[in-house]
Amino acid sequence: MADEQSPYGASPNPFAAPHQPGAPATPPPPPGAPGGQPSVPGVVFNGDPYGSPTAGRTPPAWAQAPWAQWFARWWWVLAIATLLLTVIGGIVALRQVGDEIADASSLLPGQDSQTYSITERPGWDPLVEHGQQLSDTYLAKVEDGTIFEIVPETQEGLDYTHDFLILLADQNSALLFATQTSSDPDELDAQIQETRDRFDELEQTFLAGGDFDTDISVTDADGDTYTSDGSSPNDMSTP
Repeated sequence: MADEQSPYGASPNPFAAPHQPGAPATPPPPPGAPGGQPSVPGVVFNGDPYGSPTAGRTPPAWAQAPWAQWFARWWWVLAIATLLLTVIGGIVALRQVGDEIADASSLLPGQDSQTYSITERPGWDPLVEHGQQLSDTYLAKVEDGTIFEIVPETQEGLDYTHDFLILLADQNSALLFATQTSSDPDELDAQIQETRDRFDELEQTFLAGGDFDTDISVTDADGDTYTSDGSSPNDMSTP
């Protein structure tokens, strides 16, 4: 009786005699034949019917290029480098934004750390003390009469002394309302020195009996106005 062919294709007979050494091996059925591997165009299974469908596949030409092989090996280095550059770029951008915000805030009143006030300069307080000391010194001389050791004991001498004290008071009053500011501290220091020099020039002019070269006009609480051209007495001789 002829063997009936299995409808499920040929399969190894588990009861067949083992292969004898030296006997020719039975080749496996070709792909697509009954009992062989499934036939898939362009795919070679390398004899492993349970292997990956990509096993043994010939890679495309671009994947064999040197640059592709280098990238496949070092892609993680590029990824880390890109991440670092992104982080560094973000830090730089944040610093730039911070600088712009600081520059913008410096334009607001009281927010400019680069703006200096004349009243906060080191020479300001000594200047105020110097001006006040001059006024106090010569007012005391008027009260005790020693002022006539400098000017003649006449009405002209008293008026000249009066002019001097008015000019000192005017300088001291200006200091009370000083609000100058600048981004250049040297500019403010120069203004302080100029004001101090002005005090000293007034004193030197008074002691030398020179003209003040300025018009003076003062109105008192009673409405009386005192005027002077700041000239010195014709006779500055003292006893």
